[in-house]
Amino acid sequence: AFGGAILNNTVEAGSPAADGFIYIYGIQEDWLNKKAIVARVHRAEFEDFLAWRFWDGANWSEDLNNVAVVTERISTEMSVTPIRRNLFIMVFMLDTISGKVALRRAPTPVGPWSDFEVVYEAPPRTNPTVMYYHAKAHPHLSEPGSLLVSFNVNATNFWDHFSWADIYRPRFLRLRFE
Repeated sequence: AFGGAILNNTVEAGSPAADGFIYIYGIQEDWLNKKAIVARVHRAEFEDFLAWRFWDGANWSEDLNNVAVVTERISTEMSVTPIRRNLFIMVFMLDTISGKVALRRAPTPVGPWSDFEVVYEAPPRTNPTVMYYHAKAHPHLSEPGSLLVSFNVNATNFWDHFSWADIYRPRFLRLRFE
């Protein structure tokens, strides 16, 4: 499935590493391990799926069946942000619902991605039905030199929302870069 993250790496989007492409990150769902895959397309052809090309690990292929995994242990929703030329940051919730906000670094939108670095760990759950998920950066809301990151909190028991009204809302943190 594609759309877990979208990187508009164009001049119009203000990317410091603009190459004219929109990168669409997808998820390969393996048992207990979500893995990232990547497609790209020129901005003007975004709605034409036949124009999409898929990263096969070495080149861009027309064949979706050749798509290669670029990293793993990510979450269904995430973000990829160009920080500067030759530095892209992927923000995600490690292993989907671990409560550990993590990032990986890469020199290009397809990698090679570094090992993950946990940048925040949510507090221990006092309620066993609470889960943390879907960490991602919001560069359009971030100050220069930083990334505003959100993650979601929810409960698997619907009725817990009435006992703890602050469960179902995003939480935020700010990452600073030199």
